[in-house]
Amino acid sequence: MVGTNVSAVAAGGLTLDIAGALLLASGLMFKPPRKAIEEASPMWDFNAALEANVASQTADAQVGAVLLVAGFVAQLVSALGVHAATWSDVTVAAGSAAVVDLVAVAFLLLLWRRWHIRRLLAARLAALADNRGVGACTRGIRPLARAASASRNRR
Repeated sequence: MVGTNVSAVAAGGLTLDIAGALLLASGLMFKPPRKAIEEASPMWDFNAALEANVASQTADAQVGAVLLVAGFVAQLVSALGVHAATWSDVTVAAGSAAVVDLVAVAFLLLLWRRWHIRRLLAARLAALADNRGVGACTRGIRPLARAASASRNRR
């Protein structure tokens, strides 16, 4: 026995919590300066880099929150009395939680971020089509075309 205060379930929960917290903070912690400048630069109609990053951060936060909740539930189970207190139990629980963390990160990187970016892009394209016809570049062209047409009609 390791001791009465040690729980393999709590160790697994803490492992999940650490990964969840890192995913939640990853959008802020690991952003290179070049990407931050690109996102902060003003664009004519919308900033695609900023919108893609917002979609990625949403996906990161969702997966991170799932890992945090799973970790807190494991700690709650431990606090309610489920204890396995040998070093081998702790190793198995923490290792299992690390595998869950890796699967969650793979899911995030291979599927979930991409899905969020595609969904945001589809919403942006729909908004452009609904509001301005063909695309963002037509916003300034239509009033000019109408003015030119009215000018020709007056002659």
